[in-house]
Amino acid sequence: GFRRTLQDRLLGVTWHVKLARPGAEGIRNYSQLTERLRKVPGVQAAAPAIYLTVLMSSGNHAEGVVLKGIDPSGQARHNEALDRIVSGSADFSEDANGIQSLVIGKLLAEEMQLRAGDYVTVMSPTGRLTPFGMAPRAQRFRLTGIFDSGFYDYDARWGFATLAAVQRLAGVGDVASVVEFRVTDVDQAEETAKRIAAAAGEGFTGT
Repeated sequence: GFRRTLQDRLLGVTWHVKLARPGAEGIRNYSQLTERLRKVPGVQAAAPAIYLTVLMSSGNHAEGVVLKGIDPSGQARHNEALDRIVSGSADFSEDANGIQSLVIGKLLAEEMQLRAGDYVTVMSPTGRLTPFGMAPRAQRFRLTGIFDSGFYDYDARWGFATLAAVQRLAGVGDVASVVEFRVTDVDQAEETAKRIAAAAGEGFTGT
């Protein structure tokens, strides 16, 4: 009924299991690790990601945003939010000037009075050292698409960019925050998470 439909829609915009390394500086061998863990029984899809809380500004508007870095050419496209584009497209290519692309939620776009094709400034709280002290990292993005997932939190506070773009903004090098998984049986997600963590090896936890 309605509950099952709502659950299916929510699971469509989230991943079922996340693998991380608590206390570590991200996952450096994420490409090889992801490829290996795709073979774990019960895994349907797997993809690395990096999450960063940022301040996005345009004109007189500024909002806190959870920015998720993904590999748009891979299995990270298993997110239905990117299939529910209501303006523009889920195009993550650079523009003619090398400026990275960004896709955000409908409510966030409305709050900031943004349209596909607009440019925004995204600022990371992770600073860089300058002769004058620590300065926040800032990067320009071109808004290429706006999604409507149907969930307030996603549509009002989330954005997607490429993994490489968010890595640069965070200043962390070539690392991922997590490797995310979709499982074949959601009711067995906890058991599949245990198998994934065991296959990943010491220092990893699956939730």
